[in-house]
Amino acid sequence: MSSPSVTNSFSVGQLGTAAAMNQNFTDIVSGLSSGSTWDVVTSSLTSTDLSVSGAAEFTNLPEFFKDLNLESNNACSGSFISQVDSAPGSAAFYGGVLLPNGKVFCVPASYTGTDYVFNPSTGSFETQTDSAPGSLAFTGGVLLPNGKVFCMSYNYSGTDYVFNPATKQFETQTDSVLGSARFRGCVLMPNGKVFCVPFNYGGTDYVFNPATGSFETQTDSAPGSLAFSGGVLLPNGKVFCVPSSYTGTDYVFNPSTGEFETQTDSAPGTTAFIGGVLLPNGKVFCVPANYTGTDYVFNPSTGSFETQTDSAPGSGGFTGGVLMPNGKVFCVSYNYTGTDYVFNPSTGEFETQTDSAPGGAAFFGGILMPNGNVFCVPFNYSSTNYVFNSCIYTKSAKPWCYHSMFNKF
Repeated sequence: MSSPSVTNSFSVGQLGTAAAMNQNFTDIVSGLSSGSTWDVVTSSLTSTDLSVSGAAEFTNLPEFFKDLNLESNNACSGSFISQVDSAPGSAAFYGGVLLPNGKVFCVPASYTGTDYVFNPSTGSFETQTDSAPGSLAFTGGVLLPNGKVFCMSYNYSGTDYVFNPATKQFETQTDSVLGSARFRGCVLMPNGKVFCVPFNYGGTDYVFNPATGSFETQTDSAPGSLAFSGGVLLPNGKVFCVPSSYTGTDYVFNPSTGEFETQTDSAPGTTAFIGGVLLPNGKVFCVPANYTGTDYVFNPSTGSFETQTDSAPGSGGFTGGVLMPNGKVFCVSYNYTGTDYVFNPSTGEFETQTDSAPGGAAFFGGILMPNGNVFCVPFNYSSTNYVFNSCIYTKSAKPWCYHSMFNKF
C-alpha cells in the first residue's frame, strides 16, 4: 500500500478542444506536479446539463473535468467529517442520487420514515411528504432528464417508484415493478431510458421507459442467479454489468440490439464485485466485495480484466465507489475496517487514509457532492461521520458528477 501524494493547488477549467484536454490530462491526474493552471469557466447547472443526448461527447474522457475549479492543500488528509444528524441505521438506504439542487436523495431500502434527503449545507436529513415503503424496497437509482429520480426496485412490487423532488412525493407509473430481488442498481442510457441491472431476474423486461412509465422487452434474457450488482455506462453507449455471482462472458449490454455481448474474460463469480466506476482512461474499476485477487479493472477495448498492483481485501469489503475530482476512486466501506480505501489507477494501489473505515455493513454506495466531498450512503451505520473529506474542493456550480456517465451505486 502507498500513501497519497497531495498537491499544493491547481485549477482545471475550460481547456478548449478535446485534444487540448487530452494533452494536459496526464498532468491533471498525476497531481499537476508542474503547478500548471488554465483559465476557468464556471456556469450554473441547467436542464441541458441533465440531458442524455448521447455518449459520443465522451470519446475523449478527460472532458469529464470541463468547467471544474479544483483546489487541494497539504494541510488536509482523508478523513470522515461529522454531520449534524445521525444516520438511521437498520439497513436504511441502498445507494443515492445527487439532485439538481445539490442535495442527496438517499434511496430507501428498509427505511420507512420521511427523512431521506440529505442537505450538505446543513448536515441534516430533510423531511419529505411521502414515507418510504421499507422492506428492502429499492437498490440504487438514477436522476432522470426531467429531474425526477427513478428508484430501482429490489423487493418493492408497486407502481410508486419515481420520486419527484419538487413535490417530495413518489409518483405512480404505468407498470408495477417486479420485486423479489430481481434488480440491483440501474443505469441511465443515452436514449433516456433506464437499464435495470439484473440480479435474480431471468426475463427480458429490464429497460424502463420514463416517457411511458413502463418496462420494455429486450432480445436477450437476463442470466438470473445473483448475476450482476450495479452497472456502468461506457463511452460507446453500452452498459458494463458489474459481475457479482456471474461467471460467464456476456456482461456488456448493447441498447441498440437488446443483447448482452460476449467479452474475452470470464467473470470471477462468488459475489466478487458490487458497483463499478468509470475511470478517466475509459476502463472500469470493479469495486471489490468478496474478491481478493488483483484483476479488478476491466478494459472495454480488450474485453478483459487487467491486473493491478494491490490485492483486493475481500470479506465484503466495499459496496460501491466514487470517482473523485483527482481521478482516484473512493471505495465505500461495507465491512472493511482498515485505512486503505482510496484506489489510485495510476499505480494500481490502494492508498492509506487518516481515518479507519467503520465496517459493520456501514455504507452502501456513495455520492460525489458539488463541494468535492463524498457522501457515504448509510446502510447499517447510525452515527454522524458519513461524509468523507476528499481534500479536493470544487468551486464550479456545474459538477460533472451530474452526468449519466457517472453512475454511483
